[in-house]
Amino acid sequence: MANIYHKAVYFSSNPALTIGGYECPVPSEMSMTLATFVDSGRNVKGKVVGKVVRQDVVSISAKWRFLSPDAYGNILDRFTTSGGGSFYQNVRFCHPRTNGWVTRKMYVADRTVGVFKLSKSSGKPIV
Repeated sequence: MANIYHKAVYFSSNPALTIGGYECPVPSEMSMTLATFVDSGRNVKGKVVGKVVRQDVVSISAKWRFLSPDAYGNILDRFTTSGGGSFYQNVRFCHPRTNGWVTRKMYVADRTVGVFKLSKSSGKPIV
């Protein structure tokens, strides 16, 4: 398995990540995994036979060291039906193989939200 890491410096008007039309703040960390799905098995001689079903299936992991509660909410709402979003969203990003901008229909996995600072009076996150 090959690990490819891209370090990016943004001097562009293009946002690094757009989810459902929302231009996300530039992530502190962002990595992509490209997967190839294969239908395979062994023949009667014990050799592996198979064919590629899909290739360049992208999984994106984005992390922000700090986001305002509004920015967190905007990102989370994209994938939440109660927030006006849906399970699937169009996500725009720079594809690591082609180095070109693409839009793919993607779904969200587990989300982890860190709390930077809490209000003493309300207990809610604050900027």
